[in-house]
Amino acid sequence: MTFARDVSPTFAVGAHTAVVVGLLAAALAVVSVAEGSCPAADEIQSRLGELGLERAARTARFSEPPPVELYRKASRKVGKLEVARDGGKGIGVVVVDLPVEVLWRAINDEDAQDEGGYMPLKRSEIIGGTPRGVSRRVFQAGERMGLGRWWVTRTVMNGELFEASGGALWEVVWGDDMEGLEGPPVDDPPDLSPVKRTRGAWLLVPLAEDCTLVEHFNWSEPGGFVGMMQGLVLGRALRESIEGLVELAGAEYRTAPEGPPFVRPDGSPLVPPAAAEPDE
Repeated sequence: MTFARDVSPTFAVGAHTAVVVGLLAAALAVVSVAEGSCPAADEIQSRLGELGLERAARTARFSEPPPVELYRKASRKVGKLEVARDGGKGIGVVVVDLPVEVLWRAINDEDAQDEGGYMPLKRSEIIGGTPRGVSRRVFQAGERMGLGRWWVTRTVMNGELFEASGGALWEVVWGDDMEGLEGPPVDDPPDLSPVKRTRGAWLLVPLAEDCTLVEHFNWSEPGGFVGMMQGLVLGRALRESIEGLVELAGAEYRTAPEGPPFVRPDGSPLVPPAAAEPDE
């Protein structure tokens, strides 16, 4: 899957979201992809209507209703990203021709999100908890043209939602975890200011074996000059984060990294280990 990319200056302000600082950049154009692996639009909308999407964190924790109109628009064209924003809050939705497991790996592998230029991140690393695990503490930073922010979040997979939906809703939720920090809690810290507050979630809905709906909700308050600009640029920020994530997932991407394995939202192995060879 390929998106047309704008290389104008951007930087990230949420756990997985970029804030754009170039006010004069043109809007991004998403290149649509073949739709053969995804259901028809009416089938997608019918499926979404059956899943109780108000149970996701975007509504249950952050009091935002399911973005029904974005679902309707996104279901019409595979690969066409739809975004809505309101002040510091934004939601993006896209249907892509990738398996849910492939996207889930990319979302939950923060140690790799600053590699390859896919995500708009200068630094991304796990500083607590288990990498790719159900709960972890994440440090990330982004900077372009001398402007940027760093942040620390507590990131948790929503195993309860996964189990209650019968495996139909894959969600990871984050919130800022900055209390008591006097500076970036990493070696060789970036000379940047911290984000004031951030929270959000990634939600994946498998629609077919090779078709998934991606929803990204983000609320952030970067503070300072960037904060004053945020209402003008949040839509582009969401686009760059979602597009980068989808491109990372669809690239030649590691499926068996060193260290802890990938897991589903309930903590079970994403790819069950091969059966042991019988003793001869």
